[in-house]
Amino acid sequence: MALPSDDNYRIPIARHRIGRIDTYEVPVSDFDRIEEVAGTVGSDLTFATLGLSVAVTLTVTLNTVTIVNERLHNEFFIVTVMFYLLAVVCGYRWWRQVGDLKKLMDRIRKMQVGPLGDEGQEYSSAALANMPLEAAPTPVAPVEPQRRSITEEVVVEAEISAKPKQADE
Repeated sequence: MALPSDDNYRIPIARHRIGRIDTYEVPVSDFDRIEEVAGTVGSDLTFATLGLSVAVTLTVTLNTVTIVNERLHNEFFIVTVMFYLLAVVCGYRWWRQVGDLKKLMDRIRKMQVGPLGDEGQEYSSAALANMPLEAAPTPVAPVEPQRRSITEEVVVEAEISAKPKQADE
């Protein structure tokens, strides 16, 4: 069913405001680790379930069907054992890594800086947005002493010694 092309036809949309969204800053190394762990854990679980289901199917086939050719029976048996091995190896890898992603996410959460302000009196995002920004202090370049030639130093010393000394009162 096509929608009418009339410009007055509008679909009513209900918009619901989200109260709060937490965001996290993640270093590239952690981001790469998330990608690696999530992909590996998912693949290992997938291959473990695939291997187990095919191995069980082949086991049922070997036990219910009479295979006259001994060579064909041996090939079915070898393939069945290979799928059981695939299920065990991938299942073990999955089981070892199953908590790694959660540990990584918890570590990322712990790295984040908490809310600003005193406990119970944290600043809201609107208050932070309205606060005046302080400019970063301008770095002061070290002042190098002015270098004078020997003749200039002699002239300055002569001027200092030529000033009349004032008597202490």
